[in-house]
Amino acid sequence: MSRKAEILAEALPYIRRFHGRTIVIKYGGNAMTDEKLKASFARDVVLLKLVGMNPVVVHGGGPQIEQLLAKIGKKGEFVQGMRVTDEETMAVVEMVLAGQVNKEIVELINHAGGKAVGLTGQDGGLIRARKMLIANKDKPGENIDIGQVGEIESIDPSVIQTLAANGFIPVIAPIGSGLSGETYNINADLVAGKVAEVLKAEKLVLLTNTPGVLDKQGKLLTGLTSKEIDELFADGTISGGMLPKLASALDAAKAGVNAVHIVDGRVDHCLLLEIMTDHGVGTWLLDLDNTLHDATAHVLPRIDFAMTDYVARRLSIAHEEASALRVHYWQRYGATMLGMVRHHGVDAHEFLREAHPFPDLHQIIARDHGLRDALRRLAGRKIVVTNAPGAYARAVVRKLGIAPLLDGLIAVESMRFAGRFAPKPSRSMMRRLLARLRVRASRCVMVEDSAANLASARACGIRTVLVTGLTYRLRSASRRPRAGAGRRIDVQVQSVAQLPRIAHRIR
Repeated sequence: MSRKAEILAEALPYIRRFHGRTIVIKYGGNAMTDEKLKASFARDVVLLKLVGMNPVVVHGGGPQIEQLLAKIGKKGEFVQGMRVTDEETMAVVEMVLAGQVNKEIVELINHAGGKAVGLTGQDGGLIRARKMLIANKDKPGENIDIGQVGEIESIDPSVIQTLAANGFIPVIAPIGSGLSGETYNINADLVAGKVAEVLKAEKLVLLTNTPGVLDKQGKLLTGLTSKEIDELFADGTISGGMLPKLASALDAAKAGVNAVHIVDGRVDHCLLLEIMTDHGVGTWLLDLDNTLHDATAHVLPRIDFAMTDYVARRLSIAHEEASALRVHYWQRYGATMLGMVRHHGVDAHEFLREAHPFPDLHQIIARDHGLRDALRRLAGRKIVVTNAPGAYARAVVRKLGIAPLLDGLIAVESMRFAGRFAPKPSRSMMRRLLARLRVRASRCVMVEDSAANLASARACGIRTVLVTGLTYRLRSASRRPRAGAGRRIDVQVQSVAQLPRIAHRIR
């Protein structure tokens, strides 16, 4: 029972985040032919609809088309991942996609408790297409005619939006109409990508028969940037059926779709695992200063000075003595505040107010579009965990423009254990934090610029990423990390912007 409760708790942040959002799903591969996978796919789609999301299904039908072509003695032919479609093949494509596969998917979803409606691109003027010509790689300047294969000119989403708004799940077969009424077979990946663009979807999920995008050694690649995808096209790593899939994913991402996932459709309930659970890295615990933004020049020196000034005034000692005491407590406890509270009876809230005097915060912190893009592409929950006070931390994330991308913010006021403050690097706080978030340590990653804080996290079973590109050392001394801290680091990065590209290394 506890495991079931954990699963439900794990899904809640995703249900809340994606409520009312559109999820476009390209359904194909083994998930369309295996009876168990077909049933689990239909249940997943219905559940997404029931919890408030708007799933839109675009399907292929390659295996079924091949079967029918074989029965009439015809062999399928492909050029750069596109099916060559003469008049006879087009008749088979229409028969299979619109007449067989579409109706089967609609029935599966309806049987699972949903309300699905089948469409082709011809219905309601949904997809306007024109003839596609493919560039001949062997003869530059020449094109290859692959028959009645279309490329999308435009999509009218009104019929999809009307159905979704009235509780229905649209299921779309990738057949489009030309200007003169001719029909075109369109690659389902490209249709799914363009539908996602036009609907301004939150996610585009492409089901495939592999774990995802693989390099030439068969290793999984994740968090790819557009530049990296272009390089994979150029060196031939991406070929065959993966070509239109990646082209669709890249175009959708560039057009504003928040996240694109290429998912192994052979995994039972792969949709729910990808959209509504902590699949892989489930929760990212992100430090704030010098991790999410550069605090070296304008923030941390002022905090140090404010702390020293407060200690000097509170204890009636010289600034030099106050500075040495501040550093001593920071080295001993990981936070100057703890030393002042434990040894001098200082009020913690007063200390925090005095240590973070930033009325001009809006002038020294700028919106970071690269950071926003990295966090948007990073799968899993993202929670800021900082030894800074909440008012300061909330102001910083608002100014950085990342507040809507975060699932929570835990500031130092929340880090209490047995009635006492226990900020990072307290192990008791780390364990309490895991319990509060209802997440296993093995599904968490802490991202920090402090090796000492990461050592405590790793000792609790949390995986660790050290951000090395932004460094700041206290005047008069630097923090001495605990023995073996270097061995407690799983991955090092220059900045948080690299996290989507290295996430697979810490799964």
